[in-house]
Amino acid sequence: MIDHDAAVAIVTREMPEGIEILRHDAAHVMAEAVWRGAAITSIFAFFHGHSHGTEATAASLIPYAAGFALATAGLHVAGIGLGRFAGGSIGKVALRALGGLAVLGGIFSIVG
Repeated sequence: MIDHDAAVAIVTREMPEGIEILRHDAAHVMAEAVWRGAAITSIFAFFHGHSHGTEATAASLIPYAAGFALATAGLHVAGIGLGRFAGGSIGKVALRALGGLAVLGGIFSIVG
């Protein structure tokens, strides 16, 4: 509460001060979103790691770990290669749309 005379200035986004304020506020919003996303991801990562740890103890650890690492590397190489190929041939907007469809497919497989 202001209980005495004060000078008040209107700041618009066209002004340098306005852009600084907008960037500062956007940084706070992004930081909050990243923090929440990291917290949610860590919960899923914990249970995901637990399930793989349970599988590893049921099998012999060395062959399991080797197969797991090779399969993971293969999936990454295939995904990166497909992304580079598709990005060059269909464009970034279409590639993002395909990524969105992949997310929807994952959600559909979870909901079932």
